[in-house]
This record gives sequence, structure tokens and C-alpha cells, in this order.
Amino acid sequence: MLVASVRKVFAKKGFDENLEKMWPTVNEYIDKKGVKRTIPCLMLYHSGWWNLEQWNVMYDEQNLDVEVAEPVTKPFEGNGEVNVYELPRVEKMACIVHNGPFSTISKTCDTLFEWMKQNNYLADGPIREIYHKGEWATNNPDEYITEMQIPIK
Repeated sequence: MLVASVRKVFAKKGFDENLEKMWPTVNEYIDKKGVKRTIPCLMLYHSGWWNLEQWNVMYDEQNLDVEVAEPVTKPFEGNGEVNVYELPRVEKMACIVHNGPFSTISKTCDTLFEWMKQNNYLADGPIREIYHKGEWATNNPDEYITEMQIPIK
């Protein structure tokens, strides 16, 4: 999948404020270049909320390393802040679908992590959070559909 993205490391307490800037940055640049977006948009957690060192997931107590990404229809040149690249193909992925608001997604993630543990899998890349249905499609957070994907080995 070809994506245009913005990646940033920031303090966890500034999560919402940073995302409110990152999404418009990538989308405005895509529009400026006259390229069309496709679906679904996603985020990649290069280091995240979860302390999963036993599964090879990077963790930082205070900071997040997050990338917001929009699939695009054709390649174009990035600008240093926005990067355009092909999201790497993954041979083996652990996936789970979360139905409902983002505020309850951690329980769904815990289920996925427990499955990985029980089946002796290690993470092998950034966690992908894929947005199939969100605020752009419904005013009801209970109707959100989010897929979590973790490359595994």
C-alpha cells in the first residue's frame, strides 16, 4: 500500500494535540500535490502505550513514536515532513477488530497481546491501527470499527 505519512516522537500527555496537527499536515500536503487519498487511513506505533518488551514491542514510559498515514493513489515527492513510501508487506500478522469507541480499545489490544503470548509470537514491526469506520462516517463512537495489526514472528 502506497502511503503519505507524518511521523513524530512526542510526550504521551500530548497525544491528542499532536494528532490534531499531524493529520491536517499530511492531508493538506496530499491535496496540495493534487493526489487522491484512498481508504483506510491508519496509524503506526513505532513505540507505544504498551509495555510489551517480552514480545519485542518498543516501549517508552513518557514518549510515543507515532506515524499517521493516508493511502494514496500514486507516488509523489515528499517534503521532509511528509514522506511517501510503500508500506512494507508483512508475511504474518496478528489481527483483531475493535468495535466501539477509542476509549475502550485497550481491552481489545489486551486480548490480542494475550493471544500472542499464548501462541509464543513476538512482534516484528510497528503496531498498525487501521480505521475502517470513524468520526468521518458516524457521530456514534459505538459504531467505530478499528483493526489492530501486529507483524509477528
